[in-house]
Amino acid sequence: MGRKRALRRSIRSLAPLALAAGLPPVVPLALDEPAAVFDEWGGPVTWDVLVGTTSVWLMVGLAALTLRLYACRFSPTAQRAVALFSWASAGAWLIHLAGLVARGLERPGPLPWWAGPWATVAGALLAGATGWLVVGRGPAVPITDAPPTPGALRIDPSAEERAVWARSLFSPLALAGAAVLTVAGAVGVAADGLGLVDVFVAGLAVSTGIGSWARIRVDRSGIVITQPVLGRALVSVDRARIVHAWAEDRGAAGLPLTAYGVFESGRRFGYRTRSRGPVLCAEVSDGRRLVVTVNCPYLPAALVNTELDRWRIPGQRTG
Repeated sequence: MGRKRALRRSIRSLAPLALAAGLPPVVPLALDEPAAVFDEWGGPVTWDVLVGTTSVWLMVGLAALTLRLYACRFSPTAQRAVALFSWASAGAWLIHLAGLVARGLERPGPLPWWAGPWATVAGALLAGATGWLVVGRGPAVPITDAPPTPGALRIDPSAEERAVWARSLFSPLALAGAAVLTVAGAVGVAADGLGLVDVFVAGLAVSTGIGSWARIRVDRSGIVITQPVLGRALVSVDRARIVHAWAEDRGAAGLPLTAYGVFESGRRFGYRTRSRGPVLCAEVSDGRRLVVTVNCPYLPAALVNTELDRWRIPGQRTG
């Protein structure tokens, strides 16, 4: 992806959250600055406290998403996920701010129905979907037709045989992260009742928990990691975009400490279940590397290369 195009995608991804962080201090310029603001969760607070606290949290979120955007700069799909979260967060806060202004900053009481918790969640989802569409799919991964190198792992099935390799994957640390988020959300609900933040934490806990369990399948079509409950692909690389595959005995140790479950880190992506151990690797035609922690990765690596031979070498192509 060219630098200019990547910069445009980054701006489209982060601009709404930057706007949401910078807008609250401007509101008093259009309105008489109130002596106190009544939020729907408690008593009066000064406008400076409300604006300062919110802006700090939004700027922290903006910094975190900027780092995440840099980490997944080689993955258009992961960049779209950053845009979705950025637009959704910005939409939620702007709806809440508009509700405060519409109700009256100095008036206690509930916000208008369109700024309530569930309406705000619906608006945030709509804003996130808009961000997903605005950022776009990104450039297509090129197709490669060169067979794997002669020294690559292979198996020797007969021409009529069709081999399939599949395993279940489970990440205890990802599940532990989901448990921590669940406890944090429950504490928040018990202390202050159900709020917008609790809804987001619950959604993050569910998505993290579901992502802690997956299934990998290697066959003639390529490599696919799916979520069994939802039946959707978490990671997928079809055979036309795989250069070759190989196995590493200690490849997991070189991954970032935070890379568990489905991950994107620079040019590496895939699924990690443990801190050490063997990994299945596959080079993708756009320069990225698929990395999956599995026991005995030599067989699936050999199967990938064998299927690539069948598809790419004249006289061996079988479909």
